[in-house]
Amino acid sequence: GDYGVVLFFPHGGDYKIALTLNIPGQGKHDIAFLVDVKDERPASLSKPQPYQLKVVDGPVHAMAGQPSNLKLQVVDTKTGKVQSAFDVAHEKQFHLLLASKDLNWFLHEHPEMAKDGTWSIPITFPAGGDYWVYGDVAPSGKGSRVLIAKVSVHGDKPTWDTKLNLTTTAVDGGLKGELVTRNIQVGRKTTLMVKLTDEKTGQAAGDTVKWLGAAGHMMIFHQDGQTVVHSHPAEDEENEAQVNQGMIHFTGRFPKPGLYKVYAQFDWRGAVRTLGFAIEVK
Repeated sequence: GDYGVVLFFPHGGDYKIALTLNIPGQGKHDIAFLVDVKDERPASLSKPQPYQLKVVDGPVHAMAGQPSNLKLQVVDTKTGKVQSAFDVAHEKQFHLLLASKDLNWFLHEHPEMAKDGTWSIPITFPAGGDYWVYGDVAPSGKGSRVLIAKVSVHGDKPTWDTKLNLTTTAVDGGLKGELVTRNIQVGRKTTLMVKLTDEKTGQAAGDTVKWLGAAGHMMIFHQDGQTVVHSHPAEDEENEAQVNQGMIHFTGRFPKPGLYKVYAQFDWRGAVRTLGFAIEVK
């Protein structure tokens, strides 16, 4: 007979689906096939979405350098109700991504949810100005999506360079990364490889460990701040072998031309290292 299965994918990319069929009189048969899952669509403030990320408390009076309790809700735009049921994606129900308006400051955290569906977490913003708030969530049975909000913080201007300068190398905590890209085409799936080395020795950093269920996490932000893609390496034997050689392969799509800030995160020698790159897609 014909059988069907309903699958929810946390994000776009290549997936391997493995099934075991128990056929009467023939025993068990294992089958596997690959599927190319498209991203639902880039998150954008300008396009209506079934869910909205709402800042319900703070940092209305937040001051740079001082802890502020950031509270968020995911609201169903059709019913106006606060969503309180979420699926787990990469070990968490809520991946909170924070970025300065210029995208040169970045934070990846995981707030806690109260019974009423309000998520909260203390955040210390480093400087005054506007910040993007991205909620990577998966409302139960609806698949993953990235929702966007904004907050403004009082205080002195950033001390860092606010220009989005192109760079394909970065270092954090002794971990050096080189972003390798080839022939990026707008709207097409592309592979981005991060080559990791120990900054002191120059040797391949093949001793990263999984963090939040993946060999690495990559966040890709368009310069307008309204388009973001959250990507993870493929989980197959070939890619895992290359991880052991310090080469981490991600897949992503760049929906439009422009400058992009790319953050890649890896768990290396007891701490999560964050590497920031900037590239141009024409």
